[in-house]
Amino acid sequence: MSSVLTAQDIDVFLAFEAFDFDTTEFNDGLLAVLKAYQASGQHKLSPQERNQLVAQTKLYYFSTKTGNILDLLEYFHWKKSQQQAKLAAPADTTTNSGHQDQSPTYSSNYQNIVELILSGKPIPGIKKIPNTVLKESSKSVKQQRKKPWELK
Repeated sequence: MSSVLTAQDIDVFLAFEAFDFDTTEFNDGLLAVLKAYQASGQHKLSPQERNQLVAQTKLYYFSTKTGNILDLLEYFHWKKSQQQAKLAAPADTTTNSGHQDQSPTYSSNYQNIVELILSGKPIPGIKKIPNTVLKESSKSVKQQRKKPWELK
């Protein structure tokens, strides 16, 4: 992904994952969407297409109930990176003394950004805005245009 996720984006992703979709209202809506798709004469849904349609329906329901908007593609990329991070993380985080390691684990993207900030290097995707203030505007050198009644 070319965009950097903010803490707010991640909070919305976590809220989306924790959201209760096991309601009658959602299930009725999902059933209506699936029936409408089948009634439209389209081909039979593959499991992948059905999963995509369910995800889009969940996104719509979540957005209408919470007011939070998220990009489904960014969410799927984030979720995949979270799963890969869990697989790459060691299963046992105990130290030699038997106590669990309390230091939080961060994604490699977060660690890269921290390193860039600490080293004073520019962060990709962040626009550099010059720290200047405009001075007084210069006076116009053109003569003021005459009004129609002044033309004579």
